Amino acid sequence: MVNQFIHDFYKNSRISGETKIIIASHHHKVEIPRNKILLRKGEIIKEIYLIEQGIARSFVQNSDKEEITTHFFSPYEIIVDEISFLKKIPSESTYQAMTDMIVWKMTLADFYHLFDTQPEFRVWVRDRITSALIKEKQTHLWMKTKSAHERYKDLILKNPEFNYHVPLKYIATYLGITDTSLSRIRREMMGKG
Repeated sequence: MVNQFIHDFYKNSRISGETKIIIASHHHKVEIPRNKILLRKGEIIKEIYLIEQGIARSFVQNSDKEEITTHFFSPYEIIVDEISFLKKIPSESTYQAMTDMIVWKMTLADFYHLFDTQPEFRVWVRDRITSALIKEKQTHLWMKTKSAHERYKDLILKNPEFNYHVPLKYIATYLGITDTSLSRIRREMMGKG
């Protein structure tokens, strides 16, 4: 029997029920407490996480040792450092749970086993990589072409839970603005509502 979340996570793919059972057997449900570090800068990734509940982020430190949020992860996304994963090199980023989370962990050994033995899983991985590349390009263009106000509005419309669970300073660094600027933008938006 395939867990409902795993079934839903792989639902829009061309994975048969039989293959889905095999894939599900390589996932392990884990509860992660708020603020836990999932992968630290300098470590090589050993597992990936499918998010059932909760929010995580990745961040780097700039030359002034300030944390800059580079990505947020929400339910039905995969927490993975793609470069560490593909090149088997230490991560340049740190990955942290922003809330208590429920995730489905898969070790890289299990991932590679599925990749080598399950053609339908290989196709799914290819499709996910393609989608991730497109999303990365769209995000890059979004960051370059939209104003800070538009970026914040877009982010919160797509992820309203960020307003309640993600500290303002992390949202500000992700958007490339100061806390003060983001506070002003939020006040302006509330005044218009």
